[in-house]
Amino acid sequence: MNFFSSRWTVACLLAVEISIATAQKKMDPALLAKAKAGDPQAQLAVGEAYASGILVAQDFTQAAEWLQKAADHGLAQAQDQLGKFYETGTGVPRNDSKAVLWYRRAAEQNLASAELHLGLLYQRGIGVPKSAEQAAGLYRKAALQGLAEAEYNLGTLYERGLGVPQDYAQAADLYRRAADKGDAGIKIGALEPIPPSMEDVFVGLIEEQERAAVK
Repeated sequence: MNFFSSRWTVACLLAVEISIATAQKKMDPALLAKAKAGDPQAQLAVGEAYASGILVAQDFTQAAEWLQKAADHGLAQAQDQLGKFYETGTGVPRNDSKAVLWYRRAAEQNLASAELHLGLLYQRGIGVPKSAEQAAGLYRKAALQGLAEAEYNLGTLYERGLGVPQDYAQAADLYRRAADKGDAGIKIGALEPIPPSMEDVFVGLIEEQERAAVK
């Protein structure tokens, strides 16, 4: 057997194993029954299972259908995830207006991730008129709930004076909060030159990131 034939055989065997593993994935019958009976939490769980491909074969179309059912019941987490599906065209045709609709409905229930996602659309002018003021307001709501990415995004607006008065001290405080959570990708020295009032902050963040990288 030559080299290429051997590689083809191995590839075929791997494909068969993957197919068997996928076929063996099965949704929890009890969970599926609850979802079909109209339980929004179960519908969300089924939608997430199809999206992740952990319990069942990954199927974004099915995921979107189940998230839609849960979203129609008013479940904020489902509305937020459905908004992301419409924003990215995952399992449904991309539709910025629908993304805004579902993010807004979830944000109206004070879901921090939805406030962040809607804020991003306002900052970029996607599906809504571009507005740094609206973005800042939404980031602030999510930041007050401790969402690191919202703290970071709001910090960048304060640093640049977009939608809020320029305030380096406020930006520094928000960057610190986000960095402390270890979730935000802090961009050191976003402005050139770095304002003198921010130098100590950036140096401290660099040192923190270097220590974290060593661990």
